[in-house]
Amino acid sequence: MRYLRALVPAFAAVLTLVATQQAGSEELLQKEKLLIHVDWNEGVPKEVEVEARSNGLETIKSSDGQSVIKASILREANYSGVANGSPRAEVQFSNQFRFQQGSSYTVSWSTYIPLEFELDEKKFIIFTQIHQGDRSGPPTLAITILGENYAISQRGGDTPLVISAGKKFCCVSNDIGKWVNWKMNYTPSDSGTGSLTELWKNGIKVFATNGKPNAYKGDNEAYMKFGLYKPHWTDESSTNEKVSMLFGPITITKNN
Repeated sequence: MRYLRALVPAFAAVLTLVATQQAGSEELLQKEKLLIHVDWNEGVPKEVEVEARSNGLETIKSSDGQSVIKASILREANYSGVANGSPRAEVQFSNQFRFQQGSSYTVSWSTYIPLEFELDEKKFIIFTQIHQGDRSGPPTLAITILGENYAISQRGGDTPLVISAGKKFCCVSNDIGKWVNWKMNYTPSDSGTGSLTELWKNGIKVFATNGKPNAYKGDNEAYMKFGLYKPHWTDESSTNEKVSMLFGPITITKNN
């Protein structure tokens, strides 16, 4: 009995620890709100808007059996029926949510560059972007490929035509024939106060900036887009004629 009485405080401490951990987990779940999760198992959901030619986006099975979307664009194809007439094959989530300034978000997705992918040293291609609401101009945030390099750029505030922060990082050719996992933390602010943009590639942080404008002035209508967009491809010289890329599941959460 004396032995059992001695164990009572230890059991009580364990129960308190478990209760504290459970409360912490519940609080975390309450703070994180799931906004988007698509796995493409049933194709492209009807509420997801598609900007592409009729055969520019298709749902296929990857080599490991998971459902993915394949985005494809051709330089000489007719894009007159697609947004602004430019070569693109994108899905956008404007119907599901819009980025609110001052709120924090986490975006997770994956990409696969096929073996036949040809590097273009002259014209960049955007494969992930945050697009400002109804404002004209370059994307609020863009992740691109040009030649051997990836790049991320953001803009906003009083001078949205000027990049407020950005970075190039290597190496595209190393990722051909492989899945790449991406994660981005994003807190938009047109003044830079409280702003945050962080990007990870396969678990390694490749970009981080804070305190700089990363939203258009007064914009609380920006939305997420994934796929391929190659502006001015047909107007200027280029070293490739077609581009395709695969996109796996996409998850977006609001963290506060």
